Amino acid sequence: MDIALSETHQAQLEMLALESGRSQDQVVAELIRREWERYSARQAVCTASDNIAAAREVVEKQLREIHRGE
Repeated sequence: MDIALSETHQAQLEMLALESGRSQDQVVAELIRREWERYSARQAVCTASDNIAAAREVVEKQLREIHRGE
């Protein structure tokens, strides 16, 4: 893997690798994996929120129809 980093980011990557006892590639792979997990979790939450909103719209419509029928 060949990633161009600023001097600051390269130093941070070297420090993380040294502190964790892993290679820089392993550190980068772990950071990517964690970010992907966060992204996936956000997507799941958005999907759940969309489903809740859609279900709420149906219930609100039914309630309005019931209220009109009274």
